[in-house]
Amino acid sequence: MNLQSTDNLTQQIVEAGCVSWEDLLRSVKNFRYGRNLDRSNWESVWEERKGTCSSKHAFLVDIARRNGLKNIHLIMGMYKMSAANTPGIATVLEKYGLTYILEAHCYLETPEGMIDCTTVTSSYDRFRADVLEEIRIEPYQVVEWKVDEHKSRFSAWVAREHPTRKVEELWTIREEIIRALERER
Repeated sequence: MNLQSTDNLTQQIVEAGCVSWEDLLRSVKNFRYGRNLDRSNWESVWEERKGTCSSKHAFLVDIARRNGLKNIHLIMGMYKMSAANTPGIATVLEKYGLTYILEAHCYLETPEGMIDCTTVTSSYDRFRADVLEEIRIEPYQVVEWKVDEHKSRFSAWVAREHPTRKVEELWTIREEIIRALERER
């Protein structure tokens, strides 16, 4: 599927050599993992050549829509993030005596199946068995709604699974995990 929109961003992408949807998916997978300067501007994924699961996949859905690609949806999956399904976090989990931490992860639902472009090694199959729930969301929802929804579900998880620990403590551990992933990827 070739990218054919005449909008400025698609034209920048095509001029850089990503002429097809598949080219763009490969490029985004190879972009560095990390938080963008402006979370609300997922076009910055292209400008900065980096992004998180949220920004990269919101960007991809936006480009798909600009180019008339059908049935490509943004998914927020709540999953048990562990050392087995997320390489690079074992040390942090072990340090705090955790086997997993509840995470809200974004990826794409496409006619070809679920696609995770977070990193070059990301794969939906790696965490599929640990997904607790999947929700279709819109790109704009990654800015505030996803964070609020994640924190709400995270708080309920802490109360249920770790009643002797504070939500703030486990959220701080989660942030340490994200920083570890940024350093690794």
